Amino acid sequence: GVGNIWDTVNNEFDWVAGGMQLGDEVVIRLDIDLTVNSNNDSFLVEIDLAHGHAGEIKLPLSYINVDITGTQKHIVIFRVFMGNTNVLNEPAKLSITANSTGDSYLLNGFYVSAEPTNPRFV
Repeated sequence: GVGNIWDTVNNEFDWVAGGMQLGDEVVIRLDIDLTVNSNNDSFLVEIDLAHGHAGEIKLPLSYINVDITGTQKHIVIFRVFMGNTNVLNEPAKLSITANSTGDSYLLNGFYVSAEPTNPRFV
């Protein structure tokens, strides 16, 4: 009973299009390569729930400090709870920011597992 949660046109999560309802949860795993040019640089991974809505919620998911130069792989796992209509009905956007302009990241992919509170059969 769950459809496509990722909106490829707008690069955002669309919970309603995915068939989510109030009380449902999703588990998301991000696979990221972080590349830094100097020691002790950092990255902040966030999700912006209800993006563009007055009830927008920006949640920090992970603060990653990279001690050595080069590229390192990181996995970030988090849950999103459809606890109110703003979170459910509005899109969610991911963001990754670095504290240094010379640093970069590559989102290799992600995995989403929908966990409805009540099983729905189609």
